Amino acid sequence: MSLISLSDKQQIETSMIRMVELSNNSDALVVHHIDGTKTTVRGSGITGDADLLDEIREREKLNYGVFRKPNSK
Repeated sequence: MSLISLSDKQQIETSMIRMVELSNNSDALVVHHIDGTKTTVRGSGITGDADLLDEIREREKLNYGVFRKPNSK
């Protein structure tokens, strides 16, 4: 597993990720960790962060999901 840096310079250990959420109408990406903590990433790079976490999940064969929530009405 690997330690990665996200767009806001926070670092996350990929083996500790339980789930990732990105809301289309939000300015935040939320990474849920296995230990129950959360990391919130804000800024213009969150879509790229979600894509990166998706690629790493596939490459490292990890079990977390990257959920992209549709816009709420």
